[in-house]
Formats: sequence, C-alpha cells, structure tokens
Amino acid sequence: MAIKSLTTNYVGRTKDISINRGINPRLLPVQPVNLAFGRVSQFCTGVQKLVQRYMISFLTALGSQEDFPTFGTSFLLRLNQGGVTTSDIQHLFNFANMSVGKAFKDYDKLNTVPLDEQLYSASLVSVNVTASSVSLSIKLVCMAGETVDFVLPLPSEN
Repeated sequence: MAIKSLTTNYVGRTKDISINRGINPRLLPVQPVNLAFGRVSQFCTGVQKLVQRYMISFLTALGSQEDFPTFGTSFLLRLNQGGVTTSDIQHLFNFANMSVGKAFKDYDKLNTVPLDEQLYSASLVSVNVTASSVSLSIKLVCMAGETVDFVLPLPSEN
C-alpha cells in the first residue's frame, strides 16, 4: 500500500534526513529501498521516518555503537555466517524484529512520538534469495493505522 496522505501538516514535528532515495509515495507497488548518503539532503517524517528508523535499527549490528551497546540486532551477523536457508532467514527476522519492536516501544514510552512514527507491528511478507543477494519484503503498521510495504535489500559482507 502506498503512503496514503501526501499533504499532512508536519509543522512543529521533528524530521530526519532521509537516506531512502528514489521512494515515490504515490506508487502503489512495493518499491526497493536504495540507501544513499552525501547528496543534497531530503527530509522525512511521519511513516517514512518510521520505516527509516526501522531499517537502521534492524540492520545495525548489535553492539557496534559504542555509546549505545544495546542498539541494533544480530540479524546481519548471523546471515553473513553463511549456510542460512530461507526458513532460517524467517526465524532470524522474527528474533531481530522482536528486538526492534521492544526498543521502539521502550523509546516511545519515554518520548513524545506522533502516532504515525510509532510502530504497531512489523511482519515479514517474503524473502527473495538469489545467487548474489537477499532482500526482505516487510509490512509495517504504525499506531495511526497506516500500512506500508517495502523491500529491504540486505547488504552483503563484501
């Protein structure tokens, strides 16, 4: 499902610099996420900010942030160890997803976060494995009730 509202008033809300290049919220099909830094800044807020926060939390290696040792998951570390089946990826996703969900709920309790930036649920829709890549199709639902489907290509260890 595409992002429903393109004209929400975000006056007085915090915004993040967007690292998701090429996302067109007007398009209905699931779109791949292309991460990029260093170009002219774009901002994101609302459900797009939630998707970005989720991706960063999900893909950051647990313990890799010196000042935040509990931030992130072990998903990529386990995936890059090799010998992982699609069933294993689904299992690893569930553990990492549970960790991200708990971290978000803990953060939301201590901070004022708009409903469209709060995670209600995240689920794995499908796994696409090729000879050289893995991508996850993920469905996020925010506390405001909006649903977003996106494809998350996983970085390789190379």
